[in-house]
Amino acid sequence: MKVWDERKSEINRRRHKLGFETALLVFDDPFAVTAEDYIDDTPRCDQTFDIVAGLPIFVAYVYRVIDGEEKPKDYQRTKGGRI
Repeated sequence: MKVWDERKSEINRRRHKLGFETALLVFDDPFAVTAEDYIDDTPRCDQTFDIVAGLPIFVAYVYRVIDGEEKPKDYQRTKGGRI
Protein backbone atom coordinates (compact mmCIF):
# COMPACT_ATOMS: atom_id res chain seq x y z
CA MET A 1 0.00 0.00 0.00
CA LYS A 2 1.40 3.37 -0.97
CA VAL A 3 0.23 6.49 0.85
CA TRP A 4 1.25 10.12 0.68
CA ASP A 5 0.31 13.50 2.01
CA GLU A 6 -2.02 15.24 -0.47
CA ARG A 7 -0.68 18.66 0.57
CA LYS A 8 2.88 17.54 -0.22
CA SER A 9 1.67 16.02 -3.46
CA GLU A 10 0.17 19.33 -4.58
CA ILE A 11 3.31 21.27 -3.61
CA ASN A 12 5.49 18.83 -5.56
CA ARG A 13 3.09 18.92 -8.53
CA ARG A 14 3.51 22.70 -8.72
CA ARG A 15 7.26 22.56 -8.09
CA HIS A 16 8.17 19.64 -10.37
CA LYS A 17 5.18 19.43 -12.75
CA LEU A 18 4.74 15.77 -11.87
CA GLY A 19 2.23 14.20 -9.49
CA PHE A 20 2.91 11.41 -7.04
CA GLU A 21 0.58 9.17 -9.02
CA THR A 22 3.00 9.29 -11.96
CA ALA A 23 6.15 9.19 -9.83
CA LEU A 24 4.99 6.00 -8.12
CA LEU A 25 5.18 4.22 -11.48
CA VAL A 26 8.87 3.65 -10.69
CA PHE A 27 7.71 0.78 -8.47
CA ASP A 28 6.11 -1.01 -11.44
CA ASP A 29 9.44 -1.37 -13.27
CA PRO A 30 11.50 -4.42 -12.25
CA PHE A 31 14.61 -2.61 -13.56
CA ALA A 32 14.22 0.41 -11.27
CA VAL A 33 17.14 0.90 -8.89
CA THR A 34 16.43 1.08 -5.15
CA ALA A 35 18.95 1.98 -2.46
CA GLU A 36 18.19 1.28 1.18
CA ASP A 37 19.36 3.91 3.63
CA TYR A 38 19.68 2.77 7.23
CA ILE A 39 20.86 5.26 9.84
CA ASP A 40 20.81 4.33 13.51
CA ASP A 41 17.87 5.71 15.50
CA THR A 42 16.06 7.13 12.45
CA PRO A 43 13.19 5.78 10.36
CA ARG A 44 14.23 3.68 7.38
CA CYS A 45 14.47 5.84 4.25
CA ASP A 46 14.84 4.34 0.79
CA GLN A 47 15.32 5.91 -2.62
CA THR A 48 14.20 4.51 -5.98
CA PHE A 49 15.32 5.80 -9.37
CA ASP A 50 13.86 4.98 -12.79
CA ILE A 51 12.95 6.48 -16.14
CA VAL A 52 9.18 7.11 -16.47
CA ALA A 53 7.78 8.39 -19.77
CA GLY A 54 11.28 9.45 -20.78
CA LEU A 55 11.92 11.42 -17.57
CA PRO A 56 14.41 10.44 -14.86
CA ILE A 57 12.44 10.10 -11.62
CA PHE A 58 13.88 9.89 -8.10
CA VAL A 59 11.48 8.87 -5.30
CA ALA A 60 12.53 9.05 -1.64
CA TYR A 61 10.33 7.53 1.04
CA VAL A 62 10.42 6.65 4.71
CA TYR A 63 8.95 3.63 6.43
CA ARG A 64 6.58 3.85 9.39
CA VAL A 65 5.17 1.09 11.57
CA ILE A 66 1.42 0.95 10.84
CA ASP A 67 -0.67 -1.72 12.58
CA GLY A 68 2.52 -3.56 13.58
CA GLU A 69 3.89 -3.65 10.00
CA GLU A 70 6.64 -1.55 8.46
CA LYS A 71 5.09 0.23 5.45
CA PRO A 72 6.41 2.93 3.11
CA LYS A 73 5.00 6.41 3.72
CA ASP A 74 5.76 10.08 3.04
CA TYR A 75 6.88 10.01 -0.57
CA GLN A 76 8.93 12.78 -2.05
CA ARG A 77 10.04 12.81 -5.63
CA THR A 78 11.91 14.85 -8.15
CA LYS A 79 12.32 14.66 -11.89
CA GLY A 80 14.96 15.62 -14.38
CA GLY A 81 17.85 15.37 -11.98
CA ARG A 82 16.51 17.93 -9.47
CA ILE A 83 17.37 16.14 -6.26
